[in-house]
Amino acid sequence: NAMITQKHVHVSKVWGIPQFWLIWMVLTMNVSAGIGVIGMASPMLQEVFGGALIGVTAKFGELDKTQLAAIATVAAGFTALLSVFNIGGRFFWASLSDKLGRKTTHVVFFVLGGILYSSIPSSGAAGSVVLFVSAVCVILSMYGGSFSTVPAYLADLFGTQMVGAIHGRLLTAWATAGILGPVVVN
Repeated sequence: NAMITQKHVHVSKVWGIPQFWLIWMVLTMNVSAGIGVIGMASPMLQEVFGGALIGVTAKFGELDKTQLAAIATVAAGFTALLSVFNIGGRFFWASLSDKLGRKTTHVVFFVLGGILYSSIPSSGAAGSVVLFVSAVCVILSMYGGSFSTVPAYLADLFGTQMVGAIHGRLLTAWATAGILGPVVVN
């Protein structure tokens, strides 16, 4: 739990600092959840809630082409809503991190994100479109928020002198998540 008090940590030393790897792991999990949800949110919404999205009692496999087209329209609106939360999360979480602190904000990403991510199957099983959509929207806001807060967090920990290069190293978490996210959700 020791915070790095040095400023201006050289980029060559960052690989050996535990705080870097902790941020790396949280970012990997956050982005895995975000990318996974982005890739599967529309099909999940359509298949889990089926006809309920358009006021029909039929399950997804029982719908005709007209009903499927109507559901696809609802899912497209849902995808647009997720984009709004992704963008809005960048502003919201960055502003909140100035008040809460970067570490607390990332703890919220880790804890709340885990709770919300694990709640998605039960909200779908319960037939609650509102809980499902709400959880996915908040997850996407945290996905966007992590990208807006991480550079400042790195500067807080390691100083500003090499924060760009350190941030570049940290983005290997995003690359890792690009593989893990879809695999985990599928």
